Amino acid sequence: MCFAKKHNNKGLKKIQANNAKAMDECAEAVKALVKHKDAKPKNPRRVTRLIKTKRKKELEGDVIHGEGFNTVLATEYETIMAMTNLAILHCQLHGRNALNLKGFFILNCPDLSALAYQLIYLNLSFNDIHKFPTEVFCLKNLQVLILRNNPIREIPSEIQKLKHLRVFNMAFNLITFLPPGLFSLSYLEELDVSYNDITYIQNEIQKLRSLEKLNVDGNELTSFPSGLLKLNLRKIHFENNYTHPCLWRESTWNNAQRLTHMAALVFVKNNLFKYYEMIPEKIQKSLKW
Repeated sequence: MCFAKKHNNKGLKKIQANNAKAMDECAEAVKALVKHKDAKPKNPRRVTRLIKTKRKKELEGDVIHGEGFNTVLATEYETIMAMTNLAILHCQLHGRNALNLKGFFILNCPDLSALAYQLIYLNLSFNDIHKFPTEVFCLKNLQVLILRNNPIREIPSEIQKLKHLRVFNMAFNLITFLPPGLFSLSYLEELDVSYNDITYIQNEIQKLRSLEKLNVDGNELTSFPSGLLKLNLRKIHFENNYTHPCLWRESTWNNAQRLTHMAALVFVKNNLFKYYEMIPEKIQKSLKW
């Protein structure tokens, strides 16, 4: 009996201890529940942001990061050439037939072979190109070439390769003469070589049968070739030259200074005196030297 009583007392104490522990855990659960009800609800946007940040960190955990792009200081001219190449690429991708590089201040013409059969119009004016850009000779269908305001001193005779050229502008350069190849451009309609250092124009200019507009302002011309009379010119500009009568040289008789004088020269060289009496009196007076 004593052993049973002692055993029962020990079991009772153990049961009481377990009950007390259970009561404590229940009390703690009730406190936590009350605290959760009193707490303010979290901002859903903040929660979403935290979730995204966590996901991003998890994804980035498996990514190997390098040093990234190192900033390289480019010179001003490198930047200009990059812009030039970008313009050519844009023209190529979009199938444009006109390229305008006006005022880029480039020293050399970029490679245009990618646009060989595409370009019709090319503007390289207001740059710093010292030599005629031979890169343009690959342009098979070029019709308009503008090279004004460059320090170019010479036009190569290979200009004749641009067989379809209609407008050629070389104003405000340092040209001293016109090459023979220029007079082979049978489709040339407008020629502007104003404000250069040209001292004379060859009589071969008469081969430019399509020429309608000629601008030779601001040169050092003292005379014009008689071949101009064979052209169907609509406009000719020759101001600021040495063609004023006060500046005529002794060679005036062989080098006509005015259109009427050129007509008289042709009249004399072709022995047209027998027709002199047949023309109107007003024209007779104009043909007199």
